[in-house]
Amino acid sequence: MKKILKPALYVHIPFCNYICPYCSFTKVFYDQDFADRYLTYLEKELTKYSNFLFKSIYIGGGTPTSLSHTQLERLFLILKKYQSENYFITIESNPELTEDKIEVLEKYNVKRISIGVQTFNQIFQKQINRFTTPEEISSLINCLHKHGISDINLDLIYGFNHETIDDVIGDLKIFTSLDIKHISTYCLQVEEMSIFYNKKYPAPDQDEARKQYDAICDYLKIKGFYRYEVSNFAKKGFESRHNLIYWNDQEYGGVGLGASSYINRIRRTSTKSLSSYLKGKYDDYVEPVDDNSDKFYFIMLGLRLEQGFALDEYQRRFKANFLDEYHDKISPLLDDGNLVIKNGYIALREDDLYIADYFLRKILF
Repeated sequence: MKKILKPALYVHIPFCNYICPYCSFTKVFYDQDFADRYLTYLEKELTKYSNFLFKSIYIGGGTPTSLSHTQLERLFLILKKYQSENYFITIESNPELTEDKIEVLEKYNVKRISIGVQTFNQIFQKQINRFTTPEEISSLINCLHKHGISDINLDLIYGFNHETIDDVIGDLKIFTSLDIKHISTYCLQVEEMSIFYNKKYPAPDQDEARKQYDAICDYLKIKGFYRYEVSNFAKKGFESRHNLIYWNDQEYGGVGLGASSYINRIRRTSTKSLSSYLKGKYDDYVEPVDDNSDKFYFIMLGLRLEQGFALDEYQRRFKANFLDEYHDKISPLLDDGNLVIKNGYIALREDDLYIADYFLRKILF
């Protein structure tokens, strides 16, 4: 039987060597036995996609590189049968990635890596109990380049308690001095299920966070990183092709704890319970997608992109004219310049992208 080609597959590895206090993602401390069992059930869950091949595979977490050398090999061998001919693999990592594991990534043709640096500022490193020097990251980047991995993203967090714009720019000066292609920026969120939430760490002041975000945009533009999505900046040609699949509302599979998928007009979310997962109980939430919710996701995701979404793509996909369908809701936004139409795309004004959720509520509710 000829296999069906799908755009993307997300694989969640929940294990971490330490738990970051800001993290609310599905994660557990690394344990060799649990990780071995987890890979067994991950392989079983993947059989639901036995008729598919995927062009892009993203391995996230957690910290996927917390797996042992042998377990990483096993993971890539499991995924091999689901890779299309011209596949593209991205993996997340912590800064402590060792060369023996980088050699595994090279062996299995990993093309892109995302490293959770977060900050080089020692004051804020102390708050998150993460201590990495610019020299260590530079050495890691050089090692990755040596093994053929040059598409590198670094994560930056801003909005720490008492952080100033000068502090943020100080981090960016170091980030942009490194040989990388992409920077993802995230305003600190104090969310339930995080250590910060339990310790009542103060949430960022929204006005100050907006000033820091604007400073980030201005600085990275000067340094040749252009914003293509609310939180993401890249050198030309190095946008995250996997995440663009999400933002363009294309299909993607998902396996592992808490993973989401969107295949054949059904959205699923896997269980976040490791004990349930290790009993083969995978699904936690299933949502059939009707026409209205399909449009909702398409608009919501597309307007997070700086270029917005193509009006002719909306017409092709939904057999409807977006400007006519949403005329009453978008007319005031077009008149005020919050929404703009350019080269066949409709998008939020650049200055309004940071508060995209505010305008999405106006359009979608």
